[in-house]
Amino acid sequence: MKRSTTIGMRWLTALIISFSLILAGCGSDSSSDGGGATTNTLTGTAATGAAIDGYVYVVDINGSEINVAISTDGSFSADVSGMSAPFALRAVPNDTSLDTQYSYAASSGVTVNITPMTSLAFWMAGSQSDLAGLATAAAWPDHYDVITEQNLTAAVATINANFETQLSNLGLENSYNFFNQSFSANSTGIDAFLDTLAINIDMTGGAFTVQVSGSSFSFNSSIDTSNVNVESGNTNNGDAGGSSTLPAGVAGQVVTMEFCCAASGALYNNGDQVLFAFSSSGSLMLTEQSTVVSSSFTVDSFGQYIWVASDGTQYVLSLNNGAIHEVNVMSSGNVFMGQFAPVSNVSGNTDVSGDTGSTGSDAWNLTITGTTSIAVFGQQTTVNIPATTIENIAAPTNITDVQTAISQAYATAGINGTITVIEVSNTSNEISFSASFDGVISGVTTSYSLLYTYTKL
Repeated sequence: MKRSTTIGMRWLTALIISFSLILAGCGSDSSSDGGGATTNTLTGTAATGAAIDGYVYVVDINGSEINVAISTDGSFSADVSGMSAPFALRAVPNDTSLDTQYSYAASSGVTVNITPMTSLAFWMAGSQSDLAGLATAAAWPDHYDVITEQNLTAAVATINANFETQLSNLGLENSYNFFNQSFSANSTGIDAFLDTLAINIDMTGGAFTVQVSGSSFSFNSSIDTSNVNVESGNTNNGDAGGSSTLPAGVAGQVVTMEFCCAASGALYNNGDQVLFAFSSSGSLMLTEQSTVVSSSFTVDSFGQYIWVASDGTQYVLSLNNGAIHEVNVMSSGNVFMGQFAPVSNVSGNTDVSGDTGSTGSDAWNLTITGTTSIAVFGQQTTVNIPATTIENIAAPTNITDVQTAISQAYATAGINGTITVIEVSNTSNEISFSASFDGVISGVTTSYSLLYTYTKL
């Protein structure tokens, strides 16, 4: 059964928004760099063992292309400000007798290497497409969706399983992610293996050959990868491993997103709109059923953020220049079921009237203000919650409905504590009520006070 995206009372949306904003002010420590700011760069190493002497070209899904020179040590840094992920990369040697190497980045602000191993994985994940034609400004915008994170991860696992002995001899696990793990072109670590590796891909003939230390290597494309768990890559240019916090461009954001590309059996219909609330504690909430998808996330090897619902459905968030780009919905079996793209961001003064908004004499604006007080290492700290306005909505009919909705929303979110709702005013032109909470959110002792003010248009 497909999920309904109809919200009977639009003021309930405000509760979800305030929930997200509250959590945005509730960190578990006092670190000033909490979310880990993302950058608009792609950095990495382009090498075949020896550093590639040439240029890296980066293409985005709109057909924009930039190029940067590769440093003598094989490192490169490309500023992709204003470009839209995912990106196709190619390292073109100045020596035209040498092969071009290819790679892929699902978002900006990540480490992405370009080597014969990434070329092979890219080619395998792209159904053996001709990368020389695919990774270009002319072709990538129309064909970037042939590459999925799941196919890339499967390709990396297949390559690592084949080279498990060689990786082990270098002290590397078969989980090693050669796309995103930083290395130097100095004949140590993975680069020592690249020195011995030669991969020749027939881009149009659908075949490839491998040599290791000058001898033919029997590559098994159907090798068992059940014991290979490719590790998460870097999400903030050089920070090893995944991330325990959402980046600044996501944490505390509440975004209306529209569904498209529905596959057979998808949970949503094309055109369905759902409000996504991303808390800085890591939770993802959908307002379709006041549903908390998951209170935690993982970061995959391509810098995408993944929440897994209780039924196994995966919500895979990718970023563009550190901001929300799209959310792919995958089944529990990693089958693509469709995609959400932002319609409007309502963490600010935004019209979200949409499917259930009101007009004329029933139209109101809602403004939410307040403070939250949290205990950080035994010290109580008060944080102002940013004022949020939601335009052109219907007001709640009575205080009982408000009390019930708030209690249900927070119970669903797993928030434990005492919630008090008090009507402050109720006139023909203004309705307001206060909501206060004392308890524990995400393991943090906190209290807050919010004022919801409806003003008739």
